Amino acid sequence: MRLTVSSEVANRYFQGAENVPIASPDGASSRVATCAALELIPMTKPVYARYRALLKADFPHLIV
Repeated sequence: MRLTVSSEVANRYFQGAENVPIASPDGASSRVATCAALELIPMTKPVYARYRALLKADFPHLIV
């Protein structure tokens, strides 16, 4: 299964400013995608701090 989101949603998510189930589109197929995303969320938590540090150092214009 492939889970695709826009770069804007991904950027907000990795800064802790986006809720994946809320950002998911409506529809039956999105329920499956949302379930898959919810299973992946715990694995992405360690990335948050590193992503924020990268933004602060090199891409401050992307900070939300």
